[in-house]
Amino acid sequence: MRNQKSNAFRFAGLFAVALAIGLVAGSAWADVYIYRGLSADSKGNAKLNPGTFKFNDDLSTFDQPIAGAKCNYRFTVTNLPDPIEKEDEGDVEGLAGYRASFDDDPKGHWSIKAPEGVSTEDAAKAVAEYAKANKGNIVNGTQDNCK
Repeated sequence: MRNQKSNAFRFAGLFAVALAIGLVAGSAWADVYIYRGLSADSKGNAKLNPGTFKFNDDLSTFDQPIAGAKCNYRFTVTNLPDPIEKEDEGDVEGLAGYRASFDDDPKGHWSIKAPEGVSTEDAAKAVAEYAKANKGNIVNGTQDNCK
């Protein structure tokens, strides 16, 4: 009996070491913020209508808040390799099936793509509805009262 317990502890110890080595040696993953510039009224009310999130083939965003935009909307991209390289893509948090890819053209540029079969109009509506339901992702731009 004592030998079985000893073997069980040894196995558990070896498993823990193997797990730790795997975590250290394994791929790292990252989440990043990307931003879409918004217009707003003088009271800081950001415009979150579908026209604000117009998709051409995709929705253009950047890895920094947009200089000159009154306000910005912040999206979170998850499941990205770390470090992030050109052409990497990840999931857009809160928007099932939407993917963001990093093309860095121009510098810092990301494209959000809608799921297969979703029209550009429906994609813009879905993103606008998501943004309206998640106003905590609105960040200041040239105005400091964005909401």
